[in-house]
Amino acid sequence: MAYAIHRDVAEVCTQYFREIGIRATMDWITGEVWWPRIQDGDFDIVAYETDYTSPNAFWLTYPRSFFPVETSTYWAPRWGTYYATGGREGDEPDHPDAQRLIDLYDQVLVTPDADDRKALTDEAFTICAKNLWPIHTLAVRPEPCIVKHGFKNVPEYGLMAYPVWGEKTTFPEQYYIEPA
Repeated sequence: MAYAIHRDVAEVCTQYFREIGIRATMDWITGEVWWPRIQDGDFDIVAYETDYTSPNAFWLTYPRSFFPVETSTYWAPRWGTYYATGGREGDEPDHPDAQRLIDLYDQVLVTPDADDRKALTDEAFTICAKNLWPIHTLAVRPEPCIVKHGFKNVPEYGLMAYPVWGEKTTFPEQYYIEPA
């Protein structure tokens, strides 16, 4: 099942799966049908973008790509709903690795040290890869950025991902203009 705005990407992924011997088909549905099916977990595999996969850059903005903690956790919506509602709705995770992801998420929220947070999220990424819950097929694409001559302290490489489209991740407060 794929969300309509990602049809071209899903077609590429489906072809990749077929090339390595995985039988794959697509079911295109409208947004009006998409959300009820997502929230009910009424799908075998869902195609959607993984939010913020650039190395640990945005994983807490929308943690749903790696942690089953939101109602919109596409790969485990019932677990995400359970967490998000404090157990009032959804399904309690019945897999020890799913519960470990939730524990890691709770820990990372209160861990002040960046290296310790990275270790926790790296463990979460490993758990996701081991279980193949989200299958991260495609990566973030490069985005060119034009910088005017004399504009300084702009990093050579940066990240571009929703919801921070633009230069926000490159610390623009550090830019300056060198007088001519």
